[in-house]
Order: sequence, then structure tokens, then C-alpha cells
Amino acid sequence: MVTVGLTEVLAALSLATDLGSGFAPEKGLRTCLVALAVGGQAGLDDGELADAFQGALLQALGCTAYATENAWHFDDDLAFQRAMHGLDVSDPVSLASFGSWAGAKRGAELRAHFLKIAATVGPQATQSSCEASRALGTRLGLRPNAIAALDHVHERWDGLGIPGRCSGTSLSVAARLMHLAAQAVIAHSTGGAPGALTAVGQRAGGHLDPELVALVLADPDPLVAALETADPLAAVIAGEPPPKARVDRDAVDGLAEAFGDLADLKCRFTLGHSRGVAALVDRAASLAGLGDDARGRLRRAALVHDVGRTSVSTGIWERPGPLSAGESDQVRRPRMSADNEVLARRFFDELCNARDDSVADEIIAADYVAHGPQAPPAEGPEGVKARISVYQDALDGYWDVQEIHSAGDRVVVRWIGRGNHVGELMGVPATGANVAVDAITILRIADEKIAEEWTVWDALGLLQQVGAMPAPA
Repeated sequence: MVTVGLTEVLAALSLATDLGSGFAPEKGLRTCLVALAVGGQAGLDDGELADAFQGALLQALGCTAYATENAWHFDDDLAFQRAMHGLDVSDPVSLASFGSWAGAKRGAELRAHFLKIAATVGPQATQSSCEASRALGTRLGLRPNAIAALDHVHERWDGLGIPGRCSGTSLSVAARLMHLAAQAVIAHSTGGAPGALTAVGQRAGGHLDPELVALVLADPDPLVAALETADPLAAVIAGEPPPKARVDRDAVDGLAEAFGDLADLKCRFTLGHSRGVAALVDRAASLAGLGDDARGRLRRAALVHDVGRTSVSTGIWERPGPLSAGESDQVRRPRMSADNEVLARRFFDELCNARDDSVADEIIAADYVAHGPQAPPAEGPEGVKARISVYQDALDGYWDVQEIHSAGDRVVVRWIGRGNHVGELMGVPATGANVAVDAITILRIADEKIAEEWTVWDALGLLQQVGAMPAPA
């Protein structure tokens, strides 16, 4: 029986929930790593760690369940969700910042409206989110205690959370770890490690379990290391507590349906949309005579095709009448970013690593220009082929992509150039040395092709590794 790792699927879904809750990608991954690190400090067993691991990874699983209503009440459901995750209702300063996304005047109105409806609408919204989390969590095969922890996403140690039914040790340890980890990650994004430690310290005994906070403050190194992990996706997959959860490959369609349902909940006009598209695609593939494997891939692609929708405010999706130019750009951006990142992946995976020069003719613009003093100049597809071949030949190079981010027409790629120095490079004869060089590339995309490139890399480090320059003492 062919199986796939459940955590790989959950990690991908976690990235989607980041979009749907108004955060940058990897917030859920880092929350998971912090919960795991602090749980280890607390001496939890593997089962308890696994509960915290899954709960923290998918803390925002119900993020789209109340999107329409949140947009009605607060203009922008994403800004509202982002604010709610960092809001401390016991802190006047934190409360005074609520609504800041809408400007001073409108923000004051939203803050007053929040205080007016929080006691009545808050429990309704939380119930809706929790119901979605339970339903999706069950279909995803989450551990029962992880699903239970998702019921307590908005609770607090002091009982002032929503719906306010649990407090103190009546909150599961998985939920308490999830709360601490989330606040640390949010604070770290703006204040670094000092900001994260300050934030959890200030919330001890209020929002957060004071004993867990005391553990962290007494020895902050595990939490800080988790927050600053260079590749959180790889770390989450490697760090899954035993036993490693796996699912039958035939069950992947069901997991993909959960992705589609998460996206479809974003807007009242799209409920069932992803499943409908998948059914239509499957029928078309059947009529075209495609085999079962191809039909399965197309069906799963259709189920997840609209996940990017979650990154746009429901206030835009449901706005009556024409959109402004800026709103139209927001609607186009998720699809454009995904397409641009595919081009970047092809550049590194197929052209650089697989050494398929024909790919350059497909994805490189005729007027392409490469910038940067550290590598030979290049223009057009032929120039790209020649430039890359220098490192393919001299270093038997492999471009190890670490992360990709995109915005507008730009894609940023952080990668490590790995290889063995088997030929002359930069005037240095072959030494046989193994090398690993950090680099960052920015690609500009125009008309569905790569039109411009800027790359910077550690040339000094390379020269030191091949012995052309002395290493630092």
C-alpha cells in the first residue's frame, strides 16, 4: 500500500490557514515548532507532544468559517482576525489599538462596535469557527485531543477569553502551549526574540499559563531557536513526534477536499465551488480518455485551485458593484503570485538542476537581463544558458532552494549553491573541495516569462572554501 506523510499535507494546509487569518506564511509552522520546544521543556510525553503539535500547526483551521460576518462587522475580515490573535482584552493599550487598520475615525467606530457586540456575537463566531475546525479536523485525521484543543483557540488562562467557558488547568496542555506559542510568534514578527519574551512575560497569568511562561523565561533558548528556524517547513516535518502519522494515498482526495472546503467557506457565494470544479474537471478528463492517475491529479488540483482566495478580504469578494483598481489587483494577486512562483521553481529545478536548456526558451524573455557583479553578464535565453553552465561545469552545481516568496511581479528566492569544485572558476583551478554558498535571487516576471534577474551570493565564502583566500581566524 502506498502511503503519504500526514504532516506534509497538514503543513501545506497550515500555510493556507495563515493566508486566511491575515498572517504571513509560516506563522502556523513556527507556532508548531515553539509549542513543540516548550512542550519538551515541560516534560510532555510523545502523545501530549503530538496533540500540541497538530493543534498548534492548525490553530487557524476554522479561520474562514465566519469570514462573511467578520467583514460585515469590521470591514476587513483578515485585518480583524490578525488583530484578534494579538489582542489582550485585559490590556487597555492593546485594546486601544483595535481597529487601527481602518484609520483613526473609522477605527474608533470599529472599536466601539467590537465592545458592544463582543459578549453576544463573539461566542457565535467562536462556535462557528470551532464547528468548522472539528469537522475539518476529523476529516483530516487529527488526533482527538488536538481537535479538542482547537475548541479553545480563543480561551485564556484567566477565563476572560471567548466563549469564556474554560480557564486555568481546565484548558488542555495542548491548548495552553498553542496559546503561548502563537503569542510568541506574533510578537517575534515585529520585535524579534526580545519582543517575543516580553510579550509572553506580560501575559503570564492572564492570557497564558504562568508555569509555562516561567519555564520559557528561565531558559529561553529552545523557544528562540524555534522562532528563528531557517526552514520551518523542513523542521516541522522532521520534528513530528512519534509515531509518524501516514495515510493511504487513496485518501489524498479527501484531504484535498478539506483544502477546497476551507477556501469555499471564505465567501457565501462559493460554498461547494471547489467540489463542483473538481467534478467537472474529472468528467472532462474522462471524456478525453485520460488514465486514472492523470484524472486523480487533475481532480486534486481542481480541489485546491482556489486556496489563494483566502488571502483576499471577504469584504472585497462580496462587495456589490465594481471593484477599485487596488481591489482588483488584490483579487488577481494570489493567482499571479502562484504562477510566478511556478516559473521560479522551473528556473531552478529544471533549468539549473536538471540541466534542460530547452526550458530557457520557454520561460526566459527575449529581452531578459541579469544584473550583479558577481557573475558573468547574461542577456536573453542563450545568455542564461551560458551563465548557468559556468557553475554547472566548474562546481557540478546544485541550486538548493530554501524558500520562495512573491509579491506583484517579483519573486524572491533564497537558495544554497552546493557542489564540488571540479573545474576552473573565477581563475581558480579545480581543487575538489565541497562548497556550499548562500545566495538570494530576485526575479521580475513579465508576460509570463522571466524578464530580469538580480542575484547576490557569498563570493568571499566560495573563495575561502576553495582555498583561494584565507578563512577568518
